[in-house]
Amino acid sequence: MDPHAPSSAPDASARAVTSPLQRRIAIMLLLVGAVCAGMGQTIVFSVLPPLGRELGLSNFQVGAIFAISASAWVFCGPRWGKMSDRRGRKPFILIGLFGFTFSTTLFGASLALGLAGVLSGLPLYVLIVAMRSLYGLIGSASPPAAQAYIADRTSKRERTAGIASFSAAFGFGAMLGPGFGAATSLIGPAAPFYAAAAIGAVMLAAVYFFLPERTGPKQHSRSVNVRLLDARLVPFFLFALSFGIINAIPMQAIAFYFIDRLGYSTADAPHYVSIGLTAGAVCSLFSQLIVVQRLHLPPATLMRIAPALMGAGHCLIFLTDHLWPVVIGMSGAASARGWRCPRRRRRPRLLWNRRNKAAPSASPVLSGRSGSSSRRWSALRFTGWRPPRLSCSPPLRRSRF
Repeated sequence: MDPHAPSSAPDASARAVTSPLQRRIAIMLLLVGAVCAGMGQTIVFSVLPPLGRELGLSNFQVGAIFAISASAWVFCGPRWGKMSDRRGRKPFILIGLFGFTFSTTLFGASLALGLAGVLSGLPLYVLIVAMRSLYGLIGSASPPAAQAYIADRTSKRERTAGIASFSAAFGFGAMLGPGFGAATSLIGPAAPFYAAAAIGAVMLAAVYFFLPERTGPKQHSRSVNVRLLDARLVPFFLFALSFGIINAIPMQAIAFYFIDRLGYSTADAPHYVSIGLTAGAVCSLFSQLIVVQRLHLPPATLMRIAPALMGAGHCLIFLTDHLWPVVIGMSGAASARGWRCPRRRRRPRLLWNRRNKAAPSASPVLSGRSGSSSRRWSALRFTGWRPPRLSCSPPLRRSRF
């Protein structure tokens, strides 16, 4: 028997100390936490640009707030995950939730100080950037540890479904976020951030008291490394990277479009932007979970449909200055994300050949190793590399899974 072959089920010790009910409750807690994280992302997209206008910030300055926080997330996420491989998952889930709660509270407070006239100019902007950056620096600890927690406590057969559920929960939170932000903004301009922080605090307490972790992280054998610039992966990496950039730019700027092109005031814009963002999130989930799964189209076809949908949606937004055509365009562009996601998971599997001796995983969390990856692995997550299931593949026992 191959000593490096991973077990097809979680360690017996892990199953001995927690009941099935406890494991289900634990995973449900993590999924609810993913919903909160998704809400926190899209609340900012719908509420921050109008507030930035009221504070006298330029479009570039508001975009820089997003960019700096996202850069901190990309830089710190793999490192938090690597530490969770050595010290356990639960501590870093708690650190991430604390970072989300703490940074969101201070971010809302910094905006409130600016709106009240207590701070202005460069000191205010530096404070806003610093408070939002805390979300990327500390809040990024939770997702990789949470996904690895799920991978550690599910069998090989259940693992993919568990990780997919985590991603779907994040998407569901993104769908709820704009409506939640619009509703709570009726209380006050900074209220959406305080409300999101309150939900984060509840989740922090729930994870602390009810998430069991009586065994350490599972150790898995290493598989053959794959270079980031592997000729077989570069086209898909570039496609996913460009697709993500094209998708992110309109999402972050759409609130400005509602103010400048559609003529809504900074007070009304969040409510109308939330309609478009919510409709887009619903269409994205529907196309990913329902339409694409039923059509069973080849990956190459999905790669062609996704850019076409996104281009058509953006053209419709550009050519009109009325609310509902813009909402339809946002929905069409967002649905392209649903067509793209299955492609990112499936396409690289067609590149398998007999020269490979092991099947590397682009996402370490699928094998229970959230951060034992270098930057190479975190970048490869964009390409969705998964072990092939072709008849010509080597024995499964040599895979990381």
